Amino acid sequence: ARMGAANSALKDYEQALIMDRKNVFAYVARASLYNKQGDYDRAIEDCNQALEIKPDFLDAYRVRSLAFAHKKQYKECLDDCNFYLMQSKGNDKRQA
Repeated sequence: ARMGAANSALKDYEQALIMDRKNVFAYVARASLYNKQGDYDRAIEDCNQALEIKPDFLDAYRVRSLAFAHKKQYKECLDDCNFYLMQSKGNDKRQA
């Protein structure tokens, strides 16, 4: 059942991206799902896509840092974490 839900979610994100190629929320949500599936390269690609569209989209840095950590790319992970923390400092609200 769990795999079916993941596949269903993937299809939903892909449909959202077909409708709007600039949907940063769909890219990052799909990247998060890829992280859970252990597909870290695709997670990084989706986060990169989101950041090309919206360079200050902090969730993309957070999700990408996790993928970098799993790949043992610690410098990249720390760079993303530091950027995320510096940008979110004093900003208690999640990005809308």
